[in-house]
Amino acid sequence: MIELYTWGTPNGRKVSIMLEECGLPYNIHKINIGTNIEQFTADYLKINPNGKIPAIVDPDGPEGAPISLMESGAILVYLAEKSGKFLPRAGGARYVEADPINFNDHAGWTQMFDGVSLKGWDGPTPLWHVEDGAIVVQSKADPPTGSVYLLYTGSEPKDFEFKFEVKLEGASANSGVQFRATRLGEVPDRPQSKWETRGYQADFDNGNANVGALIECCSGASRNGVRPRPDRAKAGQIVRAAVADGEMPKLLSEFSDAATLTKAYKPGAWNQMHLVARGRTMMFFINGVLMSVFIDDHPTKFLPQGVLSIQLEGRGDNKASFRNLWMKNY
Repeated sequence: MIELYTWGTPNGRKVSIMLEECGLPYNIHKINIGTNIEQFTADYLKINPNGKIPAIVDPDGPEGAPISLMESGAILVYLAEKSGKFLPRAGGARYVEADPINFNDHAGWTQMFDGVSLKGWDGPTPLWHVEDGAIVVQSKADPPTGSVYLLYTGSEPKDFEFKFEVKLEGASANSGVQFRATRLGEVPDRPQSKWETRGYQADFDNGNANVGALIECCSGASRNGVRPRPDRAKAGQIVRAAVADGEMPKLLSEFSDAATLTKAYKPGAWNQMHLVARGRTMMFFINGVLMSVFIDDHPTKFLPQGVLSIQLEGRGDNKASFRNLWMKNY
């Protein structure tokens, strides 16, 4: 029989209610704390040296030995464990391991390419075309093709994730994804300039010049009197953009060696790309490896929303193929 020492306070009632709910037999001993005497008697202080209520004495405690307990929270846990009620049957882990991302899990994502046409895209055709279930563009050395862009027309994403696969062929092939970008407008006698944009860019190339970098780029550097900022998060870096003219961007951390990270990119083979843009923070992954993080806190030059485009740069005979393009907007 459990001996309960209590008074009619909220903490005291908790224990008596718990005893009833657990179905444990008990006797009540009233300790009138209002007198400021009963809780300080020598006999009671042997049970609870703090001179407070509630307290219990269980003559049949752990392994059959008597036990005294004080503090309502500790008593409630003890009674739950003793009765086998009001606690999980098996203790759950305080933390759980995160599941690895499944690149091919598209639940909640929007398909951007139907595999057979350029519906939802705008760019110079037939340079951009569909070939073997992929969006393809080829450039030539003679005459030089120059940089070519293909713009997504389904939306101008703000906070989003973009997943796709890409294969670059050609030693000088250089490509990337422009996002939150601005269309610069057509320049006379340059018909391809109609699709040129400037904004943030996730970069990759077969020459390993800028693989995994997040930058501001590219076309029309001298147009409209505004040049892209030189701030860059290279592979292995977390960088905060300069927040005022004349200041330098800040390197917050180098989380890995660039030479090691860029080995994740496979020239001439299909690569899985994952771009995350949430607020002022942007993250770029290649084949499941975090390459760079760029944080743009500039009060006026931060780009919150805009055009998304894929592109091919570089001199020479090169080819870029894109497939499995998906977006999730937030």
